[in-house]
Amino acid sequence: MHTTCTECGVIERHKGHTDSTTGDYILRCQSCGYEWIAMTAEEQEADAKDRMEEAQEVINPVLREFFKSKL
Repeated sequence: MHTTCTECGVIERHKGHTDSTTGDYILRCQSCGYEWIAMTAEEQEADAKDRMEEAQEVINPVLREFFKSKL
């Protein structure tokens, strides 16, 4: 995923890592070295929960139909 550096404005694939103390996802610009929080730990958790709920809405009906056909 390409992002724009909030400091120098360069659009590129920035290096990222998770901060071991906070759990926040940090991006680092390869051009100027600036680091910023791309996604907080709380935002990551909320995003994961949303994705799980969406997956359950899609998968559960399909699984129910599959198991009904096997009984």
